[in-house]
Amino acid sequence: MEVYISQFMLFLLIFARIGAFVAIAPVIGHSAVPLHVKIAISLFVSYLMYPLLLRTGIETDMAFGLFFFTIIQEMTLGLLIGFVSMLIFAGAQYAGSIISFNMGLYFANMFDPESSQQIPILSSFMYLFSMLIFIVVNGHHVTIQALQVSYVSIPIGEFAFSISMLERFITAGSTIFVVAVMLSAPILVALFLVNVGFGLLARVVPRMNVFIVSFPLKIGLGIMILMTTMPMLGFVFKKLLTDFQRNMMELVTFL
Repeated sequence: MEVYISQFMLFLLIFARIGAFVAIAPVIGHSAVPLHVKIAISLFVSYLMYPLLLRTGIETDMAFGLFFFTIIQEMTLGLLIGFVSMLIFAGAQYAGSIISFNMGLYFANMFDPESSQQIPILSSFMYLFSMLIFIVVNGHHVTIQALQVSYVSIPIGEFAFSISMLERFITAGSTIFVVAVMLSAPILVALFLVNVGFGLLARVVPRMNVFIVSFPLKIGLGIMILMTTMPMLGFVFKKLLTDFQRNMMELVTFL
């Protein structure tokens, strides 16, 4: 009987980390995914991880207070890994906000069910586009692999915050701005040249209402450039995603 209780406690510890990860992971952590589906995925992945971790001989003979604290530790680590895996998608969403602001569409918002906020339309578009590329390149396989590697680098019950870990997470957070600038660069350059052109036009023809003329032109030009550069954006994001997956594996390994 004690053996079964020990095995059940080990499974709960595994499920705590994986369940917290699945709650905010890319694609499967989206609010559109039903809760019972997330729980089913977490149980299935935990079931697959269980035989691998059972061989390591993890000590589960602990008091209730220590077991509860270990559950909190595992959930925290799972949330941190899921947070890191979502950074590149936050960068894509931020790129959409930058593009919307420069095109004049920043107040053309739609409701985002995941954040329960109003976000620019292009932000939602870039976010869904990045999710599609993520699935195409089998990024979900890499995130699950990173989760499995985390059990090697940080065994159950041995997670603790440190200065080096905090520095690594801060460095990983800079990915948001790098991705945003790289994805929005073509449209930003084109719209900057348009603004320069209208600035010169305003000097040459002072009576012309540059604002009224530039507003629809910038929207139309921005949409046209976005349509033209979509293949390039897909290639760039695929490259960014490949590099980010490698960096995430390194981060999990050296935590």
